[in-house]
Amino acid sequence: MPFRVPFPNGTMNYFNNVNNELIEWRMLVKLGMFRIQPKMLESIMAEYNQLISKNDRVLGVKLRGTDYTATQPYQHAIQPPIDLAVNTIRTLKAQWQCNKIFLATEDKNIFLRCKEEFGDDCITSEMAYADYGGQGVINDYNVDRENSLYLKGKEYLTQMVILSKCKDLLLSNCSGSVGLMMMHEGIEHCVVFNLGLYGVHTPSPPPIVSLITCQCYKLKTPSLRSAAEFFFCLSICRRLRADHSSTR
Repeated sequence: MPFRVPFPNGTMNYFNNVNNELIEWRMLVKLGMFRIQPKMLESIMAEYNQLISKNDRVLGVKLRGTDYTATQPYQHAIQPPIDLAVNTIRTLKAQWQCNKIFLATEDKNIFLRCKEEFGDDCITSEMAYADYGGQGVINDYNVDRENSLYLKGKEYLTQMVILSKCKDLLLSNCSGSVGLMMMHEGIEHCVVFNLGLYGVHTPSPPPIVSLITCQCYKLKTPSLRSAAEFFFCLSICRRLRADHSSTR
């Protein structure tokens, strides 16, 4: 039986660190569960430095569209309509005194709408947007270019790393946001759209009060310097291995 990589449950409990779930995953990242090759990270940081200066205050925004909003998978988190997302970006940009927005999305229509609304204040990393036809999953759509799969993966990783450098975040509830929270430790403000689940609870229209201020920015994952911290992380790894063994 192939090894099934554990993945956190992308609920608001995870984002708000209920039962220390988020901090446990951050510990595992520190143990080396997730690493970026040095040459790849150097390339990503070069793009980051071209986009963002030390004096910039950047609102990082993660939005999903394409196959997610088209197929609305059952019991997956509802993604915000673009009008709600744009209005929330405008509100938080002013409230948190950000002069730029870094937009991470795979959806060309979301990109175009945000550029229309925010102009040069809306920045993005290099991204080749696929024209999603409304059927299937976005991974099946490739841009006609050499090494398309590799470049698509690099572009997505670049978005995640740059988001992890933003102190202010507005996130849709999706796998990318779940992974981002494992990588990020310097958050000052974070809001996650909490609009219910497809097929379970569909507010109409989505209420603005469903935005939940995430408490995870108050956490600081300690460095692995003490024996107590090491054995804490080791116990998590053992638990994951035990979970894996029980599924065989």
